[in-house]
Amino acid sequence: MKRIGCILLISTIILTGCKTGNKNKNDKENKTAVENRFEKKNENIENVKKESSGQISFGYLNEKKDVYEYNGKDVEIPFYLENQGNKNESVATIGLLLFVDGNIQDYRIEANGKIQTMQKITLKPKERKEFKLIFKPVSGKKGDKVGVIPATIWNPDSLPNEKNPSWGNNQQLSANVPLEIKMKSNGTNQLKATKKHVKVSDIPEEILNDWKNTYVSDEYDSLDTSVNFEMESSVKDKQILYGKNRKVPITLKLYGGASVNEKITIFINNKPVKIDKKDYIKVKTQKGKMITVTANLDLSGYDRINSIYAIVMTSGGDYKIQDISKTDSLLLINK
Repeated sequence: MKRIGCILLISTIILTGCKTGNKNKNDKENKTAVENRFEKKNENIENVKKESSGQISFGYLNEKKDVYEYNGKDVEIPFYLENQGNKNESVATIGLLLFVDGNIQDYRIEANGKIQTMQKITLKPKERKEFKLIFKPVSGKKGDKVGVIPATIWNPDSLPNEKNPSWGNNQQLSANVPLEIKMKSNGTNQLKATKKHVKVSDIPEEILNDWKNTYVSDEYDSLDTSVNFEMESSVKDKQILYGKNRKVPITLKLYGGASVNEKITIFINNKPVKIDKKDYIKVKTQKGKMITVTANLDLSGYDRINSIYAIVMTSGGDYKIQDISKTDSLLLINK
């Protein structure tokens, strides 16, 4: 099993989503359109190109170890990040997230280090850092076997220009294959779930029609292997979301992939936010169905300009079937 992740970011292409195995027939057109955006030279676009290019590798230091145990003491997973960019390329900033049993996991990377949801690590070209992911599982009961997966976010604090919000590869997610934790003690289990705001409906016909050319036969449906997860923007084809009176309505849509148990976490400025005082949204995906989540988020205490995105991760034994997906990041304007 390969456990080395690699982010290769090409400055002339902006990725428009994080959709596992997506074979959308419009991919070629989308890429061409994005490349054309860069043809018009301006300072904003040049900055996006510069900061969203580079190459990072990351992975587990102990490649032979698939399973860890939790017995009440900290789990420690040796890990590394390496900037493989050329010496003339920019310093890379990587945000590292950790998920256990589908939940976002606070952790530290040094014995006496600060416990955080996202550790932000800066790497000069050719620099490599080795450390441990140290944590007590936030989820899981004694006797369970739960998945754990690290995920990187490229340039997590980058915010695009409000007039023309282009993210480039900034805030793109990449992840390792999951490992397993055998729970010999209960996890801390302090996170709470909500099932409100969730609607299950048939996948719209227009979406199914877009996928028809990728159906191989009556026995194979390419949607079964392609997770599509998106957050609706306020303006079509523009990655921006407007709040009003210190609140913002959000709509998430999830379809495709396997029928699995999932947990959705919403992030503003790379920190998880609550919905109805709950930490995450619990859903069950089904073949041929779309999960729609609608909710209002309180923006009190936030600045005017922010980033927002959502991450969905499988829970229970389903981590062996399907792992993690992220929506595009949106520029969140708090009014």
